[in-house]
Amino acid sequence: MGRDKRAAAGQCTKTVTPMDPPLRVLHLEDARLSFDSEAVRLELRDNGKGFVADSANRGGIGLIGMKERVEQIGATLAVTSEPHAGTTITAVSPYQEPVAT
Repeated sequence: MGRDKRAAAGQCTKTVTPMDPPLRVLHLEDARLSFDSEAVRLELRDNGKGFVADSANRGGIGLIGMKERVEQIGATLAVTSEPHAGTTITAVSPYQEPVAT
């Protein structure tokens, strides 16, 4: 891929069709991977039962683990959800300057 994605004009978006049959994701509605001159963005949206964000982990580590992993690469994670309204998870990873060797 020798092309520098940061130099690409505009924005490129690829919509990924959910797998058939789904792999441990029962209600995936949309998955988008896009990039522009500033960052790479992954957005996952489902039409599942949703949840109240403040009580999301209830002893689990799923959302905490996702947040820790994106922070390790300098990215951000946003989770929005409401009961009976599905969930959207967005991870954004800004481009970083290469480290001189």
